[in-house]
Amino acid sequence: MLLTIICIPLTPASFQKLRAWLLGSALINLLVALIQKPLIDMGKISVAQYTPQDAVQGVFYLSGAGNYVSCSVSLAVGLYYLLNAKTVSIWIRGFLLLLAFWQLLISDSKQVLIVFVVAWMLLVFFKYNDFGKALMYIIIFTLFIIGFYWCMENLEIEGLEAFKYWFSRTELYGPDGEAVRTKMAAVPMIVSYYKSPLNWLFGLGPGHTVGRLGGWFFRDYWSLLGPLGATTHPVSIEVWDKVYASWLAKESSMFMPLFSWLGVWGDLGFLGLGAYLYLGYVLWSRVCVDDFCKFLTLTLFVFGLIFTQMEEAGQTLTVAILISLQWHERRLARQAHQHPLNNV
Repeated sequence: MLLTIICIPLTPASFQKLRAWLLGSALINLLVALIQKPLIDMGKISVAQYTPQDAVQGVFYLSGAGNYVSCSVSLAVGLYYLLNAKTVSIWIRGFLLLLAFWQLLISDSKQVLIVFVVAWMLLVFFKYNDFGKALMYIIIFTLFIIGFYWCMENLEIEGLEAFKYWFSRTELYGPDGEAVRTKMAAVPMIVSYYKSPLNWLFGLGPGHTVGRLGGWFFRDYWSLLGPLGATTHPVSIEVWDKVYASWLAKESSMFMPLFSWLGVWGDLGFLGLGAYLYLGYVLWSRVCVDDFCKFLTLTLFVFGLIFTQMEEAGQTLTVAILISLQWHERRLARQAHQHPLNNV
C-alpha cells in the first residue's frame, strides 16, 4: 500500500481526495465508537463475549481486539489532523484529538496510550543530534505525564482507574516478576523444538509459532486453510495453554506471550527478523520525511512488542496511508516552490 501510493504522482486534487477519504473514514470510526458506548450501557446492542468496555470498537465492531485497533486509528489520524490542518481552528483540531483520547478511556484501551507514550520517548532518543527539538519534545512529554498523573489521582473516571490499578501492581514488573515470566514464556517453548542450528537462523517455519498466522489464523480458519496444505506446529497450542492457565495473560493482553516480534523470530529465525528490521530501516531512512512519520513507525514497533497489532491490517494500512500523505505533501510543496507559475 505504501509503495503503491508514493509511486503514483498524485496531483494536488488527487491528494486532497485521498486525504479527505482517510479523514472521513477515521471520523466515522470515531463517531461510531462514541455512539456505541451509551448504546452498550443501555443494552441496545449486543457485546457477545466481550466486556462492555472492550466492545467499544468503532467500525471494527466485535472483531477481536477491535477496540485497540479502532482507538489507535483515531489517535493517529487525530494527531495528523492536529499537525496538518493549519487552516482549521486549533480548538477544533484539539477537540477532535480529545475525543479520540476519550475513546481510549471508554474502550479500556490502556495499551494504546502506553504505546504512544513509549514511541514518543523513543523519538526523543532519536533526536540526539537536534538538541532544541529534543528539549521541546521532552518538555511536552513531561507536561503530559504530569497532567495525566494528576488526572489519574484526582479524577474518578472509569478508564483512569484502570491505569491506576495496573501502575500500582509493582510486584508484577520486576526481573523475575510474573509479568516478565508470562510475557516471555513462549521463548523456551520455541527453543525446545529446535532440532538443528539452522533453526536459530530460519526459525520453525511461517505460521508455526506465536505470530498472527500461527497464533490465530490457522486455528480460526483451519477449515479453509487445511485443505490448501497449511501446516501447524504444537508449540502454538502449548503457548495458548499457557495463556489459559495464566490469570495475568487473561486479565490483559499487555502480558500475552503471543506478540508480533516474537512471532517473526519464532517463524523465520534471526535471518527473517533481520530482513524485517532492514525493511523497517529502509522505511525510516527513505520514506519517513518528518518526525510525525517516524513517530507512527515507532508506534508500530512498540505495538509489536505487546500484541499482534503490528500485523493488523486496519492499523498498519492507516499508518501507511498517513506516511504516504506526508510524503506527497512534501513532494507537492517542493514542486510548487520550484514551479510557482504552475499553481497560479
